[in-house]
Amino acid sequence: MRFLEFFRNCFALLTVLRPSFLVIESVTQIWSKGRSMLDDLARIAAGRGYQAHAVFHNVADCGLPQS
Repeated sequence: MRFLEFFRNCFALLTVLRPSFLVIESVTQIWSKGRSMLDDLARIAAGRGYQAHAVFHNVADCGLPQS
């Protein structure tokens, strides 16, 4: 799965850069590919010492137009 491989490469950078946090946009798209993908990403993050939380926001509620 190319999508998951992309995130694995991003998480590899976390090991080098050690930022305080990482925000991933489009969680809904990840979720639509299956809960297991989101769980895999959370497991990868945890393996690098991070906590993972999925938070869904409808930005239309914040006044941002959506098409």
